Amino acid sequence: MSGSITASASSLSITFLAAQFPAGFMDLVAIDQAEELMTPGVDGRRWRTIYKQFPSFQMTTISEAATYNAAAALKKVAEKMVQKLVRLTVVIDAVPVIMREVHVSAVAPRIFPGPIFGAGTGINLAHIETTWQVELTDFFTT
Repeated sequence: MSGSITASASSLSITFLAAQFPAGFMDLVAIDQAEELMTPGVDGRRWRTIYKQFPSFQMTTISEAATYNAAAALKKVAEKMVQKLVRLTVVIDAVPVIMREVHVSAVAPRIFPGPIFGAGTGINLAHIETTWQVELTDFFTT
């Protein structure tokens, strides 16, 4: 899965060669957040749905950089995306899945010297592995 992450309100953008999700893919099912209702003198309980919310999930991406300094610049870009809404694009079997409003809670980038070997890679001297903690906020995908 390749793709990109672009901050909505600024020019911050990172493209990646691969993305990995611990659950295999993004969790696209919103979960009901409920409130328990109790009535004095009545035996039993009931709940009402207050709102729906997507669960937080992790995503690890790998991006390549021409030099180690370029990888350090990508690290700074990733760190600037914390607490921002971003557009997440993941390409699966040549079909893009686009999430318009994704909130970035935390970022943990790591820089590595040396190239990445594999299909679709170039001749680069460094790469960056970034673990993202994100929450979907948009109920509609394109």
